[in-house]
Amino acid sequence: MNEFKKFTAKLKITFLLFTCLFVGQVSFGQPPGSGWGNPVFQDDFWGNYNTPTGLNPAKWRWKNNNDSTGGDEAQFRENMVSVSNGILTISNNLVSDNKAGRRGGWVDSKVFFGNGGTFPKYGYFEADIRINRQGINFNWIGGKIWPTWWIWQSQQNGYTPTEFDIMEYSRWTNFKADDNATSSHHYRNKAAIGPNGAQKFAITDKNSPRDEFNWHKWGMLWTPTEVTFYYDGVPYGSSDRPGDAAQENIPLKLIFSSSPHVVTHQDTPPIYAPKVSDILPSFQIRSVKVWQGGNPGNGGGSSNDAPVGATITIKPVKASWINNTFDNLSARFNENGIVRPNVNGAGEWEKFVVEAGANGNVRLKVKNFGNGYRYLTTSGDNALVNGTSATAAGAQYKWVKVGSNTFGLQSVATGKWIQIPQNQNKNTATLNTKGAQRGDWELFSYTIVGTAKNTKSKAEVSNDVTSIKLYPNPVKSGDVVSLGSNLEDVNIKVYNLNGSLILKSRKAAFSTTGLTAGLYFVDVTSKSNHKIMKLVVE
Repeated sequence: MNEFKKFTAKLKITFLLFTCLFVGQVSFGQPPGSGWGNPVFQDDFWGNYNTPTGLNPAKWRWKNNNDSTGGDEAQFRENMVSVSNGILTISNNLVSDNKAGRRGGWVDSKVFFGNGGTFPKYGYFEADIRINRQGINFNWIGGKIWPTWWIWQSQQNGYTPTEFDIMEYSRWTNFKADDNATSSHHYRNKAAIGPNGAQKFAITDKNSPRDEFNWHKWGMLWTPTEVTFYYDGVPYGSSDRPGDAAQENIPLKLIFSSSPHVVTHQDTPPIYAPKVSDILPSFQIRSVKVWQGGNPGNGGGSSNDAPVGATITIKPVKASWINNTFDNLSARFNENGIVRPNVNGAGEWEKFVVEAGANGNVRLKVKNFGNGYRYLTTSGDNALVNGTSATAAGAQYKWVKVGSNTFGLQSVATGKWIQIPQNQNKNTATLNTKGAQRGDWELFSYTIVGTAKNTKSKAEVSNDVTSIKLYPNPVKSGDVVSLGSNLEDVNIKVYNLNGSLILKSRKAAFSTTGLTAGLYFVDVTSKSNHKIMKLVVE
C-alpha cells in the first residue's frame, strides 16, 4: 500500500510537470524587440458565455446568414462556430455541390485598429491556430476549404481597405503553393502598384517549412515602415509596400473565417473542389493576442534574415514599366568602385560576402584581387565598394527580408535605401543610396554561391536542386536532420553565422546535438548535386 502511495505521488508530480510544460508550449512569447508590455487585446477562449457560439459577445461578432441564395456570404452560419475547452472551432460542410451548399463560419472582432478605431494602427498580431484534419481518413486532396486568419474591413463606399492575410489556405494555395498556406498584403483599393502590376504582396513558398495542420503561432508585425509575417516568432517575409499600408485610414478588424472552397476560378481546376461525400477539416484557434506600443528594433532589419557567412550574387528586381534586363551587380574597381548591374556571371567582382555587424546589421564586401576586400560603403547618396573599415558607419546596413530570396538594404548611416535606377539600362545604371522608401528600385534578389570560409570555384549553387531538402526544419537541438533524398557520396558541412565549420557528416542525415539555437548553413555536396540551405535550430 505504501508503495502504491509512492507511485501515485510520483504520478501526480509527473502530471504537474507535464501540465507546466504543456502550458509553457502553448503560451505566447513577447513580440520582436522590447517594451511591448501586456496585450491590448486577447482571448484564450476559456470563457463560458451563454451565446449561440460560446464566444464572448463583448469581443466578437459572428455571421449567421440563413439564406439559400448561394451569395458570397450565404455560407456563414452560427451553428458552424463553437467554443469548447479553450478552442474556437469553425466547422466546414458541403450539403450540395454548388455555392448554395456551403456551410462555414465567420468571426470578427468588435474592436478595430486604425484611425477612429478602438486602438490605433500598428502592433504585433498573433494567433495560435491549426487546420484540424485529425480523424479524416479519405485520400486528402488539399485546398477543399478556405480557412483564413486575417485583418481587414469590408468595402467603404466603393473603396476596398488594406487586407492582411496572415494565414490563408484554399484551392488557390493548393494549386499555387503545393498545398502550403500563404501570407499576403493586399494594397489599398487593390491598386496595381506591385512588381509587374501586382495588386498584392504574397508569399507562396512551394517549399515552405511552415505547417498549417498543427498548432503554430502565425503573426504579423505592422509599423509605419514594415509589414512582416512571423511563424512561431521567426520572420519569414516582409511586404514590398509597407508605405501603402501606413496610409490606410479605415480602421481594420481581426477575422477568423472558413468554408468549403467551391468558387470556380481558372487557377483552381475541379479536381481540388470538395464533394458532398467529403468529411472536411475544421479551422481551430486557441488564442489570439495583439500588442502595441513596443519597439521592434532595427526597423525590421536583422542579420537573422540575411545569409550571413555566405557568398552571394545580387541582381536587381526589374520594375514592371521599364523593358530593361539587369544582370548581377558587379563592383567596378576599374571605375573607382562604382557598382553596375551588367555582368551575366559570377567572377570575383560579382561575389559579395555577407558579414554580421553590430545590433543586427550586416556588411557586404567584395574581393579586389590582390588588393584584398573592400566594403560596400554609403557616403551621402553614393554607394561604392571602396571601404576598408568593417566598423565604419557607412558600411553598416539593415537587411530587410521581403521574400524567400528577395531583400532590401537600408543604410544605417543615412536611413536611405540602396537602389538601382531602373529607368536606365544595365550599362549606365549605378548603385546609389537615394531611396526614401523601399519600392521596385530598392528590391534585390540573391543566390548563394558559396560560404565565406569555403567558397568553391566549381559551383554556382543552384536554388532549383529540389531533390535535396532538410527535414525537419526548424529543428530542436539534439534531433536528427535528414536530407530526404538518396544521395551518392554525400558530404555535409554545417557552418555557423561566422562562417566557422561546426560539424561534418558523410551520411544523408546528421544529429544536431551540441548546436545552440540559431541559424546555420548546411553545405551539401554529392556525386551529382551541390546545394547550400539554411537550418534553424530552436
